[in-house]
Amino acid sequence: MAAHIPIIASAITAWQFFISHWRTALTYAALQAGVALAFAALSPTAAGAVVFMGYLFITLSVQAALIRLALGKGAPGLGLRLGKDEFNILISAVVLTVVISFMLFLTFLGLAILMQLFGVLQFNEAGELQPLSNAQLLYVQIAGLAVVILAMSRFCLVFVDTVATGRLRPLHTWSWTKGEAIRIIGCYGLTAGPMQLISFAIVLLAPANPFFMFLTMIITLPVSALSAGLTAHLYRGLQPSEDPFDPIIEQD
Repeated sequence: MAAHIPIIASAITAWQFFISHWRTALTYAALQAGVALAFAALSPTAAGAVVFMGYLFITLSVQAALIRLALGKGAPGLGLRLGKDEFNILISAVVLTVVISFMLFLTFLGLAILMQLFGVLQFNEAGELQPLSNAQLLYVQIAGLAVVILAMSRFCLVFVDTVATGRLRPLHTWSWTKGEAIRIIGCYGLTAGPMQLISFAIVLLAPANPFFMFLTMIITLPVSALSAGLTAHLYRGLQPSEDPFDPIIEQD
């Protein structure tokens, strides 16, 4: 890979992976969509908790199976299981949630201090904080969304790294993506973006019923396959030539 991530070439690689394995990707998507709809129907009941655990198991298994497939480590058949890779992905996801939540906390704290300094925050005679205007709330939400997107772009190699190496090290690849966040976001825009636009159009134009809910999920869930193909490609290109922890994954 070049000194900087080639956005279009990386997106093409992700789509090539999806096209090569579209039957597997859609099978996973249908399985996830079916369990998700069952959970939506049963969530008010005691059976909902059991279905949720099933959905969690399937989501972790699908994520790990797609990454293994993208790394050339796929098993025959569907390749779904619950083992070390799935456990490491779950723990990594929990760690990243905590880290990104802390980043959001610091962001909102900094915004609150700035708004206080510039007189944006207003207090009434009783000393109570006045609600922010809709425009001010929108700016705060955009700032929070920007932090989440930038953080996720920097941490995008975490899951593929833990599957590739068998190690649990959720913060290890942070330095690999330094200076590449905007390009990584561009790559995701060209891979997941079209799927999201199609599903958004279905939500807007189609009637609200289980069939169209299922169809929307079928279209949206293959994003996992595109993400696996993209992150495996980026992992091969961004992995340092002398990483002290593990050997280089062969370039594709």
